[in-house]
Amino acid sequence: MAGGHRPAVSRPGGGRQAVEAVWRIESARIVGALARFTGDFALAEDLAQEALAEALVAWPRDGGCHAARPADPVQRARHAAPALVAPYNLIISNVPGPDMPLYLAGAELLAYYPVSAIFDGNGLNITVMSYRGMLYFGLVACRELMPGLDDLAEYLRAELEELLTVAAGNH
Repeated sequence: MAGGHRPAVSRPGGGRQAVEAVWRIESARIVGALARFTGDFALAEDLAQEALAEALVAWPRDGGCHAARPADPVQRARHAAPALVAPYNLIISNVPGPDMPLYLAGAELLAYYPVSAIFDGNGLNITVMSYRGMLYFGLVACRELMPGLDDLAEYLRAELEELLTVAAGNH
């Protein structure tokens, strides 16, 4: 860095402090998710503690990740400590929409395609929204974790067509 200035997280112990900050913020959520996954709260606590210990050991000597880093120390800790990322990578939401038509500046809204977000460690977000008796799907994915999003959209379309055919009794 210019002038030899290094971010606070690079000072000795700074990386450890950042990972511990993430632990204080996220530990209950992590343990809860692991408990739901394993069905054993004590095991979930042990797994979470082991993940924290591994993250602290794995932190490079300079206190940060060598890849591009977010500016916020807590986000840096999350980026450099993948062991603390949530144990799921798929989010599915169903959002009921209105049955009546919507208008903007006199123009009728014909379709309502939802767009959602993905976060670190999440590979795919599928949001389904209803509008005037129709369902609209929004698929958002991480290119690295879910490279075949177009294929998934096509599979989804084909399976929904088959479901409608079977439901109509035309199989």
